[in-house]
Amino acid sequence: MTDLTQQIAHREGSIEIFTTNQITFKHKGDKIVLRGPVHALVRYVRPNGKDKGSEEVILRAPGDLKEIVCLENPQDQYDVIITDMGPVPAQMTILDLVAGEKHMDVRTAGNLVGYHPNDMVRLKGPGRFRIEYKGKSGAVRRAEDVVLNGPGEVRDFVNKSGEEDLWVTGNYTGAAVTAPSAGMPAPGPGAVSGKYPDGTLFKAQTNDTVYVMEGGVKKPVTGEAFQKYGYRWDAVKTLPDGEVNSIPTGPVKN
Repeated sequence: MTDLTQQIAHREGSIEIFTTNQITFKHKGDKIVLRGPVHALVRYVRPNGKDKGSEEVILRAPGDLKEIVCLENPQDQYDVIITDMGPVPAQMTILDLVAGEKHMDVRTAGNLVGYHPNDMVRLKGPGRFRIEYKGKSGAVRRAEDVVLNGPGEVRDFVNKSGEEDLWVTGNYTGAAVTAPSAGMPAPGPGAVSGKYPDGTLFKAQTNDTVYVMEGGVKKPVTGEAFQKYGYRWDAVKTLPDGEVNSIPTGPVKN
């Protein structure tokens, strides 16, 4: 596990919690600059405890820097909580394929989400991506499978509607990939659980409950079971809420 206190290149303002695995600050202008290598989750938490947004930070090289600053105002108050997530992932993720963006509310290795009009992300290859425009109820209205074969290929995706959210999922391929067959339908709810073998750990984007796949169902994992079976936090995937909800739920893992 990384010691966050050793990965700070610069700090400003009042830092309320400052430990090896968590940093918290609450005031406008409070700022931390992290340096690599580091793997951390940044949550922007409102006074009612709900997330305003979240951002997974993966800095692979010692020279990589990431500024995290609180820009709250009286109408938009929140705390910033930075938590260590263990070793830097060995495999590249969708975060490594972001060439540019504008106000994406959720940025994790599993997906990117923009809730507001004109939220934008620019993706680069090589990679395979799933682009979904969802209504505020979570239902998919439009979707597109995208393949970018080379590092020189880029494509922008913009949330143009105030009535929709932009969801982007994908993965790094490391080589040219084959475009999906024309007319191929998106996997239905019954096929989702088959994507994850037994032992896969995951959680929903907006819920901290951790599940483990066993026998085609997801089982909630208690804190005691997490320690008992030697599970690791860096192995927990973050999946879209709809995908997690579509997997049948089994008994609690004790």
